Amino acid sequence: TTLEDNGRCVTSITNCRVILNSVCVACNVGYYLDSNAKCVNKTIEGCTAYSPLGCRECSTTGYYLDISSHICKTCSSTIDSCTDCDFMCQENKVKCITCLTHQYLNENQCKDCDSNCVVGSCAHNTGYCSECLKGWYPDNSTSILCTACDTNCVDGKCSTTNGTCSQCQTNYHPYPENKRQCVLCHEYCIKDTCNTINGECPECFDNHFINPKNSTDCVGCDSNCAKNKCNGKTGICNECNQGWYPETPTTSMNCTACDSNCITESCS
Repeated sequence: TTLEDNGRCVTSITNCRVILNSVCVACNVGYYLDSNAKCVNKTIEGCTAYSPLGCRECSTTGYYLDISSHICKTCSSTIDSCTDCDFMCQENKVKCITCLTHQYLNENQCKDCDSNCVVGSCAHNTGYCSECLKGWYPDNSTSILCTACDTNCVDGKCSTTNGTCSQCQTNYHPYPENKRQCVLCHEYCIKDTCNTINGECPECFDNHFINPKNSTDCVGCDSNCAKNKCNGKTGICNECNQGWYPETPTTSMNCTACDSNCITESCS
């Protein structure tokens, strides 16, 4: 027996220091009251400071204090994959601060970053990906998802941060206005000769020649230039159709009509 606070003798309670109305209200040093009013050892996981009711302070990382049970709970037990959190008293809810690696916070939930985003390049608070794996890129600075590089971009030549292609496959070149895209070389550029980095055509075919103002473009030779007699690089016409002749031999791109009084077969 032991003396109760109100002066009565009552049956003692193991490790209890103060009893009131036959119920333990305070434990001996090294013990705390559990939910059944029993004194138990101070062995609450994650607890760093105790009170007579249990834990009053938890480890700063990975735990929060459940004020109703006075024990420390892991953040992940309340919010899946949450590694650090706080208990918001006014809102009476647990707020996640950090998620597992390659996850991000969205409406107090942990969500997986894009599988094609480089580990460590996914912002933990937004999910924005700054760099993707080889063959992928973030579409812009606020992209959560990675976009596949152009299929005609040479393997390893697509930027994993902005998607620009520095070299395309044979017969393709980066589109000047959107270098993420590979476009076909000019249809009259001799096959397999187009520069796959800048699209420049070294020589055209089928009575076409390189545009002096745009080397990626092939333009038509003079319509009266004889077939296959137009230089595919310079456009100089070496021979014109019957009834026409090169305006300036060896240097002319244009054909001039023969004099109407000249016998057709005699004009050259």
